[in-house]
Amino acid sequence: MANTCMKCGTGLRDGAAFCTQCGTRVASAIPSRPAVNPDPAQQRSRRAVSQTTQRITPQPIQRPVSQTVSQTAVSSARHEGTQRTAKKPAAQIVGTGAFFGFLFLFSIPVIGWLICIMMAFTHKNPNVRHFSRAILIWLIIAMIISFLVGLAINALIQSATPYIEQITAAGTEELNGLIESGSLNEILSEIEKLLPLSAPAR
Repeated sequence: MANTCMKCGTGLRDGAAFCTQCGTRVASAIPSRPAVNPDPAQQRSRRAVSQTTQRITPQPIQRPVSQTVSQTAVSSARHEGTQRTAKKPAAQIVGTGAFFGFLFLFSIPVIGWLICIMMAFTHKNPNVRHFSRAILIWLIIAMIISFLVGLAINALIQSATPYIEQITAAGTEELNGLIESGSLNEILSEIEKLLPLSAPAR
C-alpha cells in the first residue's frame, strides 16, 4: 500500500479511486487533461476569420462637426421658440359692442380715419390692430374707387358740354326768331284760349 488517504490516513491499494474508510476520492485517480498544442493551420484560419469579421463589421458614420453644430443650433432655436410661445400671454377677447363702437368711430370722416391709422399700428391688443388694419384697407379702396368714379363723371360732363351748348344755342335762336316774327304772341293766345287763366267762380 503505497498510497494513503489524505483525509483519514487509511492505507489505499494501488489504483484505488476512493478511500474504503471515508469515501474520499483519491487525488492520483483524477485523470489529468493532456496539454493540447493548437494546430498552426487552425490558428491561421481563426485569425483570417477574425480579420474578415472586422472588415465586414460596419463602422459608425461620423458626421462633420459643422453639421452637428448646425443641428444643435436648430434644435436649441426651436426649443427657445417653443418656450417663448408658451410664455406669451393670450390676447384679450374683444366683444361685439367694442367692434361696433370702433366701426362708428372710424366712420367719422377725418378724425375717425386718423384714429383708425393710429390704432392699426399702436394698439396693444392684436385683435384690435388687425381689425383697424382691415378697416383702413377698406377706406383706401373706397377712396380710390371714389376718385376713379369722379374722374369718369368729370370726363363725361366735359365730353357732353359742347352738345349741350349747341342745343341751347339752337333753342335760343329759334326762340328769338319766334319773338321777332310775332309767332310767339299767336302761340300764347292760342294757349290762353285752350287753358283759361281766370279761376272758376265759387
